[in-house]
Amino acid sequence: MHRIAVWLAALMVVTALPLLPAAGLAPTQAAPARIESVVVADASDLETLDGTLRIVTNHRRVYGHIYDALLTRDGATNQIKPRLAERWERVDDRTWIFHLRRNVKFHNGDPFNAEAVKWTLERARDPKVSQASVYAKAFEKVEIINPYAVRVTTTHPDPLMLTRVADLIHIGSPDYHKRVGSPEAGVKPVGTGPYRFVEWVKGSHIKLVANGDYWGGRPAVRNVTIRFVPEATTRVAAVLAGEVDIATELPALLVERLEGSGRSEVTTAVDPLSIGVWLRHEGPMSDLRVRRALNHAVNKDAIVKTIWRGRATPLNGPLFPGSFGYDPGLKPYQYDPALARKLLAEAMYPNGFTIKMDVPIGGVAQGKEVAQAVAGDLAQVGVNVEINLFEWATFLKRIFTPRSEAMNSTFLLYIKSASLDGDGVLSTTFLCDGVYPAGWNWNRYCNREVDKLILQQARTMDPKVREALMQKASQMIRDDATWIFLYTPQQIFGKKKGLPWKARMDGMVFIFDDIK
Repeated sequence: MHRIAVWLAALMVVTALPLLPAAGLAPTQAAPARIESVVVADASDLETLDGTLRIVTNHRRVYGHIYDALLTRDGATNQIKPRLAERWERVDDRTWIFHLRRNVKFHNGDPFNAEAVKWTLERARDPKVSQASVYAKAFEKVEIINPYAVRVTTTHPDPLMLTRVADLIHIGSPDYHKRVGSPEAGVKPVGTGPYRFVEWVKGSHIKLVANGDYWGGRPAVRNVTIRFVPEATTRVAAVLAGEVDIATELPALLVERLEGSGRSEVTTAVDPLSIGVWLRHEGPMSDLRVRRALNHAVNKDAIVKTIWRGRATPLNGPLFPGSFGYDPGLKPYQYDPALARKLLAEAMYPNGFTIKMDVPIGGVAQGKEVAQAVAGDLAQVGVNVEINLFEWATFLKRIFTPRSEAMNSTFLLYIKSASLDGDGVLSTTFLCDGVYPAGWNWNRYCNREVDKLILQQARTMDPKVREALMQKASQMIRDDATWIFLYTPQQIFGKKKGLPWKARMDGMVFIFDDIK
């Protein structure tokens, strides 16, 4: 019997730092507001409030209140628009100039200027410091032109430059970090954003209050509380009871409870991510026939129909429908357990083998149910799956610890590309040199021909040429059966009836931006 470790994850991943409950900085003035408070129930607690360190969804949902990025996205259209950079210009394919807003201050009074931008972007490049390094490593030089203009030179022609600085890297105060130290800044954050930090009680909640001095105008909501509620049923119950105003990451099977209550509503958006079992290419998984067998063994249509109630779409490869570079003509693996058994027998595994599946709780919508469905299908072709449940933060710590047990594992995971550009999936997870911490290629897939295509598209400014390169790379990744390609789901949120908020395409919950 062969044993392979298999992990279930959402690539909203975090390197863990030990944190304690923290009291915040008192606001200098209260901002008038037309809504006194909004309470958001999210699935997972954070590891740090240092806005440069994490780019995972649950962290960015909080960071976007406390901090600003250079650029941001429109919640309805997903189009990039100004934030701390009021305008920008492309000098050439490798050189960009960002012109910064004047008269902006951090919550503690420190000035926002080009020095803060340079310090933040250079800090984000370091893979030992920031998850954003998978994007920021493209910054070759960051130069100060004057106190309110910076020049960024990239390592190569970069069609994704604006995406890299839109809500992914949040600008911090270098002076504040120098005074208190980065660990302290990670529990008592200071940003330029529309909300000031009040308190963080680990495992319970984060409280924020409107920044009355915000450069972008007064927030419509005075107080924002983010509560951490791992169980989806509990989040739904809290909405129905009027205890919370917005609940994130809900399973499709609970939609009817919300819609039929008369007290709550459901709001949805396409979730820009791909979910699949990442197959580590060692042991049985080193054989292409085995990887293809597992793809044929899992009934993705049934998962979409029964678990997601049709609110998901089966994948035909690594990219999700609607993303730039997606190929609708790519043929998916058909559900065919007889063919799966035949391929396993040809690969000398007629009796299958045993795998372990570690499933994070609170990080993946309906992840436990999906894992059980995958395990049931694999059992039908002789592959025995042992499922272990992990608290989300514990799971992520294992994933982001170099040389940990997780580095020798195969896992089921999703990767998100909030920009709706397929490069957010391809460049981060399929490059030979992208093994963590250089990237998120935890299954250590390597195909040098695929590498060439991915690297070429990431340096090509012509969108039609880029799209063709990405589609060719996707075809090869699909043929290599790198994952068990599963599905892309809808984002499902519950909310208090009448609350003027709806789901965004990028999955964020930004109260200032979305409630006016």
